[in-house]
Amino acid sequence: MRIIVAGGKTGGHIFPALSVISELRKIGENVSVFFIGSGSKIEKMLLESEPVVYERIDVYPIMGMGLKALKSIFHLPFALSDALEKVKRIKPNCILGMGGYSSGPIIIAGWLKGIPTFIHEQNYEPGLTNRILKIFVRKVFYSFRESGKFFGKKGVYTGNPVRDEFFKINREKSEYFTILVFGGSQGSSVLNEAFLKTIPELKEKIERLRIFHSTGERDYEKVMEEYKKFNFLWEVQPFFKNIWEYFSKADILVTRAGASTIFEILSAGKASILIPFARSAGSHQLKNAMELKKKGVVEVVLEKELSGNTLAEKIIKLFENQELIKEMEEKGRSFVERDSSIRIAQTILKEMKENV
Repeated sequence: MRIIVAGGKTGGHIFPALSVISELRKIGENVSVFFIGSGSKIEKMLLESEPVVYERIDVYPIMGMGLKALKSIFHLPFALSDALEKVKRIKPNCILGMGGYSSGPIIIAGWLKGIPTFIHEQNYEPGLTNRILKIFVRKVFYSFRESGKFFGKKGVYTGNPVRDEFFKINREKSEYFTILVFGGSQGSSVLNEAFLKTIPELKEKIERLRIFHSTGERDYEKVMEEYKKFNFLWEVQPFFKNIWEYFSKADILVTRAGASTIFEILSAGKASILIPFARSAGSHQLKNAMELKKKGVVEVVLEKELSGNTLAEKIIKLFENQELIKEMEEKGRSFVERDSSIRIAQTILKEMKENV
């Protein structure tokens, strides 16, 4: 059984894909998985140890109205030709798109070849790629219960696939108030800079402070040099590969609002302060964050309002209100589906059998 999984560019697409791939291998027999992505550095790093055949497709995002968008549109026929060649050579039994522009040509190529195709939408509101691709697929799996209105009869609510490790996290008791800071798999300069400005105020108000900070490769050296000026417990890395181990030690998380990050936080039952990326496609991070703020499971700071003071105020508010932290922890888990990956894998395999 051959399955193509397409998507990538960030860990937010890759981690859910790996969860589904794991379940497909458990349920199906002799499953061979071909992962087709954008060729990003994070893809290569995360997939190098996985039992998948990894290939790159040459495609670019269509954003805005400038020269880059024109270049992307001009390149689409070549991307589709590349996708058709890959589908013809691999001969998959089905194709699953897990988000990102690199999934587009592969899904359309599969549809043209009569192969069962599926997509997963992680965000509250679908982006341009999945709004188009829903025409070409049998089923659209989605993460937020409220998102079904975008997909009609093709929609299947599954929740967002999350690695098992996040469900197994227990809050580690410590004498320290611990903050985990990370800006997604690629890091965030805006978040890094704002958080560094909070440290003097946090040190003043929180006697036993501990910080774990994942910076991304680009800002690592600069952020590390700043931390060296402070005398308290901290650890700074470009990327925490087993980040769930840091979740278990953290009292609160300060992070972006990508869908995978959000659902990992909720699955782990952690309190968080979200700073949505202001330029995310279709403002999807803002919509994700505000939907969860409405439910009372996260705190939100908008990027336009972000400063060392505003962020420090939110952190100190939680530090001084442990009951609010507990409430966010308990509520959060009620918005996730533990068997999301299983639901997706079972639906795909059922459709494939019916197709045969």
